[in-house]
Amino acid sequence: QTILRESQHTYDKLNAYHLFVLVLYDGGETAEAYRTLFEVLLQLGESIPKKLSPTETNKMYKTTANMLTGLTEESLLEMKMMDRTSQFRLKFYNSIAVVANMPRSDMVPFFACRMVQLTLDSQTICKYSLIGLVQYAAIGCGHNN
Repeated sequence: QTILRESQHTYDKLNAYHLFVLVLYDGGETAEAYRTLFEVLLQLGESIPKKLSPTETNKMYKTTANMLTGLTEESLLEMKMMDRTSQFRLKFYNSIAVVANMPRSDMVPFFACRMVQLTLDSQTICKYSLIGLVQYAAIGCGHNN
C-alpha cells in the first residue's frame, strides 16, 4: 500500500498493483483481486463491460476469429516487441482472466479475446500475447458456434 501511495512513476505503481493482486489472490480474496485488476485496466484506458451475455460473448469470439484469419507463424515472428504500457495491459488482462475463473468465469472469454485483439491491432507482441492466444484457443475448444 505504501508503494502505491508514494510511487511517482507509473510503471512502479503498475508493478506494485500486480504484486498486490497476487497477494490478494493467494490469500483467497479473489473478488478484491478482480476489482483491483478491473480498476487498473480502466486506468490504462480499457473499456470493460460489467457483464457479457452469451450473444455478446459469441460476437466477440467471432470478431477475434476474423482478426486471426491469415495469421501465420511467420507473421507472428515478424512482429516487433510491444511497448511497455501495452505489455502491462496484457499482463493485467492475463491476471484478470486467471482471477475471473472463480467469481466471474463468464468474463474470461472477453479477457482472452481482448488480449488477442490488442496484440493484432498493434501488430506488436510480448509473452502475454502468446498467453492470450493460448487462452483464446482453449475457449475455442469449448465454443459451440
